[in-house]
Amino acid sequence: MSWWTIIKGPDNHLEVIERMFNNKPEKAIGYIPIDWDKGQDTEIKQMASRLGLKYKKFPKQFEVPNPNPLFHSYSNGGHFMWNESKIEPYLEELPFDSVDSFINHIAVNSYVNEPWRLTVDTLFGTPEVRLRSERR
Repeated sequence: MSWWTIIKGPDNHLEVIERMFNNKPEKAIGYIPIDWDKGQDTEIKQMASRLGLKYKKFPKQFEVPNPNPLFHSYSNGGHFMWNESKIEPYLEELPFDSVDSFINHIAVNSYVNEPWRLTVDTLFGTPEVRLRSERR
């Protein structure tokens, strides 16, 4: 089954994020946008726990006109889950004194123009990502 088949299904977001964590050992952070949660707060939190990840829900920061159902919207809150032990070694490359302050920042603030962006993208397991806003 292709990644496209998996991700395009409207009810498969939990399965997709779990598969990402299981298939990318370098992945330390993942999230599900608020618009994708479909009232599955409990299931998302349980999945994070089952994967041994910390979890926190951040409120949506702004409305996205015509949101793309296939792609994430960065800096707009969501259900964040992370592996603290995988992030801690990178703290010296980041302007934060703790993993929690780092997660609290990137969940609701854009880091796209920050000099430490590649570090964050690496932690998301997407070191070569190009955002839609960058392709315009």
